Amino acid sequence: MTEFPVTGKKAAPDRPGKRAVRSLRNRIRYRLDRLLARGTWVVLLWLGLITLLVVAGSAALLTVFPVSFTGNEDAPMAEDVWQSFLRVIDPGTMAGDVGWGRRILALIVTITGLLIAGTLIGLIASGIEQRVEGLRRGRSLVAESGHFVVLGWSPRLRVIIDQLTKSDRSAAVVVLADHDASEMDQDMRAELDPSLGQRLIFRSGDPQLVSSLEIANIYEARAVIVLVDDEDAQSDVVTTVFNVGRAIGFERIPIVAEVGDVQTREKLLRVTGPNLHPVIVAESAARMVSLVLRQAGIGEVVEELIDSASPGVHVKEVPELVGGSYGDAALAFDVARTIGLIGADGALRLNPPKATSIRQGDRIVAVAPDSAAITPGLPRRGPNSEATIQFDTEPPLVRLLIIGWNGLGLQLLAEFDRFAAPGSNVVIVHDEAIMSLDAIRLPATTNLDLSCHSASDPSGSLRETEFSAIVLLAYSDALPGAEADGRTLIDLAIVRNELTALSRLDCQVLVQLLNADRVSLADLAGLDCFVVSDAIGSHLMAQFAASPQRQAVFRAIYDPDCSSLHLVSAEQLGLRDSASFEDVVRSSEAANLSAIGWLTSIERGRRVVLSPALTSSVDRSDQIIVVG
Repeated sequence: MTEFPVTGKKAAPDRPGKRAVRSLRNRIRYRLDRLLARGTWVVLLWLGLITLLVVAGSAALLTVFPVSFTGNEDAPMAEDVWQSFLRVIDPGTMAGDVGWGRRILALIVTITGLLIAGTLIGLIASGIEQRVEGLRRGRSLVAESGHFVVLGWSPRLRVIIDQLTKSDRSAAVVVLADHDASEMDQDMRAELDPSLGQRLIFRSGDPQLVSSLEIANIYEARAVIVLVDDEDAQSDVVTTVFNVGRAIGFERIPIVAEVGDVQTREKLLRVTGPNLHPVIVAESAARMVSLVLRQAGIGEVVEELIDSASPGVHVKEVPELVGGSYGDAALAFDVARTIGLIGADGALRLNPPKATSIRQGDRIVAVAPDSAAITPGLPRRGPNSEATIQFDTEPPLVRLLIIGWNGLGLQLLAEFDRFAAPGSNVVIVHDEAIMSLDAIRLPATTNLDLSCHSASDPSGSLRETEFSAIVLLAYSDALPGAEADGRTLIDLAIVRNELTALSRLDCQVLVQLLNADRVSLADLAGLDCFVVSDAIGSHLMAQFAASPQRQAVFRAIYDPDCSSLHLVSAEQLGLRDSASFEDVVRSSEAANLSAIGWLTSIERGRRVVLSPALTSSVDRSDQIIVVG
């Protein structure tokens, strides 16, 4: 019979490698790894402690054994500490030591010092490398205040940065997007004027996270701009807007957001309040085209107004003018031209009657180089005479040809329908190979008769009918951006050649290019042509971020039912010969108009001059730019 030993507990066999894992060497290495993982400063403190122990131990040995590195056995312990410390930080100090006891101790102390110094140098190099890598990743905190924060990466970013830096060169622009910060920096600086990029900062992070917004120091920002990334959905903008509101509230600073449709804009305004300024890029372009169709040349004026490099719209409270009239204010400034008032209640009155009294809390709206120019000079009285200028309020009968199609067409027709004369005709020509007829949704119109047909070559339509204006839209709904612009440029060349052959170069041509950088590729010589691009929306977003009150001003200028921009001749103002701009302002005020500059004739180079000095000379061939 076989007997088996009986034990209370079966012994577990050792696992393979157990002793190796729990060896003293591995445990020491594990402790060191945990120590290093706690950060550079912890390691520096340990190195300092080790140095202190080595110096104290060396000094103690020198004191116990009555010897000294200096050869003076009566040297105090402080001297021994100092000499030991010198040998830790400087290996050459031990060269003069005599006696093998001193030499061995000095050698140990010096070797320890070399190890500590090597470790310290490695830590410093590693810390600097980590810091540089962190800066490249764009995760460090922005210690700025009064800066602009742009959230998102978009093709419109370059224009926005350019406009923001020109509007205020002292303010930094911080771009936060879910892209590599170093790549964003290289891409933008390669396209921007080097003199404008000195305070341009890029940070990498998701704008939909509060932690990322903290990196951009959104709490001390002057304004926030939220962009739509072409690769992202519109809902991301809404989420980012609410994230900004959750972080800082909707009352502290202006938030300018790029939205895709009117419904989104209205809903956002309803839940966020008036400090949010939504911009629909397509709507801005449609309003610009509609404005240009009303009167040729106005588009060039608006382009100058929304360009931060040119004199623009500024709002400022001027206590010195309180109690006076708006007519007197028109002549109170040398290079600032008044166009309206914003009351204490926030209501805008564009080109009010010249007898309107300026009250406490009213702010002057003026076209000026900057807000500092809205400073009263020598008092001048307004005009006493009355003149009358009758604008043609009857809308003209228009025959419009639209070549190509995208979502902008819907908004353009809606805007155009508001001021066109009943019976105006619009013909839409599209290439069936690019976009089918079913993809073109025509809006319901009141004053416009719409027709649509397909043709790969628009020349036939130009020969059959004489149009008053031609609009070329990009096939952006069916083609990629670059390809759509390429097709538009081809159609523009065909239109230009056909108009030249038919001697119709006076026909107004409006061209939509998706990318503003491709405007230089358009051959516009000899055409009364205006180019609309995404730069319009970019300019407006930068304008509203720098001064939110401008949104109401531009909305009123675009609205055909409100006071708007007009071009009048010098003869209409009663000026027969060349005159000073002060004479122009007086004549304009007498006609209940606000003059802000002039547009030179084609013979003189077709140039827009805004907010000129009162002493400037105006040629009788120039068209006066007025608000009325």
